[in-house]
Amino acid sequence: MNCRETQSLLVAWQDGELSPGTSARISEHVSACPSCREIEMRLRAATPMAGPGLPNDLRRLAWDRIDRALELARATPTPVPPSALERLGGHLGAVNERVPLPFGAVVGYAMVLGLALAWGASNWWTANLLRAEVEGRRIVVEAPASDVPAAQFRPASYAPTAPENESSAP
Repeated sequence: MNCRETQSLLVAWQDGELSPGTSARISEHVSACPSCREIEMRLRAATPMAGPGLPNDLRRLAWDRIDRALELARATPTPVPPSALERLGGHLGAVNERVPLPFGAVVGYAMVLGLALAWGASNWWTANLLRAEVEGRRIVVEAPASDVPAAQFRPASYAPTAPENESSAP
């Protein structure tokens, strides 16, 4: 292992995050190389949590417990949540069984549906009647032919701001 590879892995080595083989090669290189040893000592002094946080025995024990807990979790079957039919009607033997609904809920739903349909139909009927009435009373007004140019017409509320003999255009 060269100095560049060792120096790039020193922090991970101090934290105990490397495989045993890589960790052993870095240990050999640091013990043999004075510049890498100096860098490793500076890192250890500068880092408050330098060095492995737990001894290897405790780390292995912790990982073994985690592995056992994961294996136990994988071996235990996951409970299946009840379906909507099971929640409404208890544990139903077959999916095709009918779920009993309260009579008041069915009547209330039918009334709301009937009122909504009646309201929509009345709006449609009223709109059609109004449309027929407007079309029946439609009066066509034709504009009379006029020989007077449009520039001579003024609105009734016309109030000039300047006298008519002065032009506002330069």
